[in-house]
Amino acid sequence: MANSIVACGTSGNFFISGTSVVGTNYCAGSVEVPTGITNIALCAFATAIGGNCYTIKGNAITTVSLPTSLRTISTYGF
Repeated sequence: MANSIVACGTSGNFFISGTSVVGTNYCAGSVEVPTGITNIALCAFATAIGGNCYTIKGNAITTVSLPTSLRTISTYGF
C-alpha cells in the first residue's frame, strides 16, 4: 500500500505508511482499517509525547473494524 490518509467516521483521519497505521489526527466515530494493513504501530491511535503514549481529548473512537490481513497491534496502538 502507498502512504495515505483515511477519514474516520465522524471526524479526523488516520495515516498509513506502507502496510502500517502510524498515526491519527483526532479520530472520532468509526474506524475501518483497510484490507492489506498488517500492523497498527505504537501510539497509532494515541499521541506520543516524549516517548510516552497518551489518549487525548477529542479521540472518540466508537467502533473499529479490522481486516483479516492485520497481524500486529503494537503496544498502546489504541
